[in-house]
Amino acid sequence: MKKWQKVWTVLTVCGLAAGVSLGATIRYRSSGDWTLVSIGGVGSGWQEVYPTTSDIGRGNWGNNLVTLTTTESIGAIQWGVDEASRLVISGTGNLTTGFTNSCGMGYGGGYNAADSSKITIESGGVLTVNTNWNMGWTDAGIGGLAAVEIQAGGTMTVTGEYIQNSTKVVGSTKVSGTLNVGSLTLGNARILNIDGSGKLVIARDATVQVEQYIAAGTLLGNSSVSNVLVAVTTNEITGVTNTTVTAKLPAVPDYVGLYIDVATAKVVADGFTVGTVSSSYLRGIDSGNVLSQNPLAGNISTPPGSPIDLTHQEIAPETIQNNDWTGGEGALWNASENWSLGDAPLRETQHYYVRVYQSPECVLDTVA
Repeated sequence: MKKWQKVWTVLTVCGLAAGVSLGATIRYRSSGDWTLVSIGGVGSGWQEVYPTTSDIGRGNWGNNLVTLTTTESIGAIQWGVDEASRLVISGTGNLTTGFTNSCGMGYGGGYNAADSSKITIESGGVLTVNTNWNMGWTDAGIGGLAAVEIQAGGTMTVTGEYIQNSTKVVGSTKVSGTLNVGSLTLGNARILNIDGSGKLVIARDATVQVEQYIAAGTLLGNSSVSNVLVAVTTNEITGVTNTTVTAKLPAVPDYVGLYIDVATAKVVADGFTVGTVSSSYLRGIDSGNVLSQNPLAGNISTPPGSPIDLTHQEIAPETIQNNDWTGGEGALWNASENWSLGDAPLRETQHYYVRVYQSPECVLDTVA
């Protein structure tokens, strides 16, 4: 009897594996790396078998988080089906899919207002969808959120249609990297935002459609319809026409003249980062004030988050020191050896009390 039970168990597992390989839907259990397989409900990973190019990989296990760091091909992905789920395609991750792809969907009301699914493509990460992509497939009475974020340096390519017009699930897309699509459908106030130096490339002349989305407030550049730039180009050799949508970058503010601490705080508040901070000297400028910056004020090709380098007037020490004249008669003012501190007082930022005693004479032959 024990022998028969053992054989029966083996047959059951083999039968499951054979069935899954023929276009099955395979769920990812719990959270972890894409390459894991969970056998018998133990640990994290794909349930029982690894998905192939004919299978549907489904992320919907209690708001699980799956990370892809390898190159993989799968029949399709459905991320967030009746439950929230998250997928991160890292800088080394490359995923190619085929049919029925989506983020955030429900079969009969399982995906609700409390659910929020997201796919993140990090810098260097690639997601290629060889058909349509749907942001939110829903049945009546279903809500929730679905988001795609393509970070700077990340790429998502949809050879078919990128669809984001669900009436129930609130779909949103943030493009800081590159999104290539065959066509685009936005509706029901679902936002696609081109962020920073990100770009959306539509494989045809979509000018009229893009302008309609801008007017409807669903296609934004840096979160504003007024910052969307549209360009249509045709390759003279291939004859291929593309519509490229980018964001108008804000002008770099002027930080010159501000005290360095104020300037660095303002750089961060303006959405940039503080780059190299150095000091120099320019006659007539108050101690600590910014002398120059790079990029220059007014530059409109600097994405948010970029570093701003600042050079400020050297800062005077808080303590004023006595600097006594030690030179003889007719000695020169700017000769360091003629002063007790070994430094001739030539700049207003030095904070010296200059003292000359008795008969020695000092000759000032420069502007000080």
